[in-house]
Amino acid sequence: MKQSTTNALITCFTTSNSTSFENLLDPLQKLLRLSIPIAHAVGQRPFFDRILQKLTHHKAVVRVNLLRILQSICDASERKEDFIMRNGLFHMISWLSENDSAVLVRNMAADFIKPPLRTLELDRNGISEQNNRYNNRTEVGTPNFTPPVTIFKQIKNDVVTGFGSIRSNDNPRR
Repeated sequence: MKQSTTNALITCFTTSNSTSFENLLDPLQKLLRLSIPIAHAVGQRPFFDRILQKLTHHKAVVRVNLLRILQSICDASERKEDFIMRNGLFHMISWLSENDSAVLVRNMAADFIKPPLRTLELDRNGISEQNNRYNNRTEVGTPNFTPPVTIFKQIKNDVVTGFGSIRSNDNPRR
């Protein structure tokens, strides 16, 4: 449990290219599941920034493995709810639980945001339950977070503007 070893794991995770990244997820998840001290040690901001970045990956297996890694790290933490909120992951996980095309990803993400976590988010931000639709809270708690739906709409608008003959549709999945 040397600091240099922990830093090497984090660096490997945060700087690996696409293929290497996909191949290291399963062994890393097993390592974190088997060693609570290692799982606790890698729970640092750069690690979570990379998870947040890759949770929009086009392969469902990558998103599932990232959620499993996140679960292992949260299990090593004393307070899962604060951990997710503090590292800016709540909004992305919430979006995945409602909108992901893969059922397993939706179910795993939904497990992260069970009622205690959703209540904690509401209490922290003073949002009433009636106004707690995702579209009304895209910037709450995470100033640099842009929901994937907004990104897809921006890309589509750029494509439509560049190719005038393409018809715009509000459905971000097309």
